[in-house]
Amino acid sequence: MSVAWSPEQSDLDWTLKQLNALGVDEVWSTGEMQYKRTGVKELSLLTRTERAGEAHARLLTVLSELGWSCDDSGAAITPDDPMEQMLHAQREAQDWACPSEDCDTRLVDCGLEKARWVSHGLQLAVNPNTGDETEAERWLVHLRCVDCAEDIRMNPLDYALIAGDDLFHTYTTATHVYHTLSREALIALVDAGEGDTGTALGSRDLDGDLLPPHLQGTFCLISDRLESEEE
Repeated sequence: MSVAWSPEQSDLDWTLKQLNALGVDEVWSTGEMQYKRTGVKELSLLTRTERAGEAHARLLTVLSELGWSCDDSGAAITPDDPMEQMLHAQREAQDWACPSEDCDTRLVDCGLEKARWVSHGLQLAVNPNTGDETEAERWLVHLRCVDCAEDIRMNPLDYALIAGDDLFHTYTTATHVYHTLSREALIALVDAGEGDTGTALGSRDLDGDLLPPHLQGTFCLISDRLESEEE
């Protein structure tokens, strides 16, 4: 029989210090959990990972000792499994709305296939391997709201979540449509004796223009852009 966990005085003191520094409507992140202060002695759990269930339960015990309450009924629980995490993020992305004030049009309804990849030039970045400051080409995906015509600029990874793999790996220019192949698709193409129908990409497209980073160094099928596909 397991013994119920009881907080020590140091647990109570540390938590109370964090709570006292938190203003109403401010968000507190601790471990893999995120809370929002909603009242004088009230919290609301916003998100937590699946594996943080025990840590959250212990915090509830501490809050009870301190005379605080916490509503966790509407919390978003992020799965521990990476594949489940991706599926969870993709489901949430389907409800993203236009950021323009007074417009609630869902981004999935804004013609994701017409999104434009735009380079915003070299910008300061941090090398993830060394931590040194460097410069990197910054790309954003531009999408136009079908209702208010807002020019929505998205991080490429956010676009990948909402658009899915097929659209993310399809790149359209004024003259061509590029569709990058997965490893499995490339193997099937080569095994079918049709490997010469694809093209290995460097840093630029067939017209000499710079490609988005996720297309550079890939193998793809290229087709001419039809007149009917032009905006």
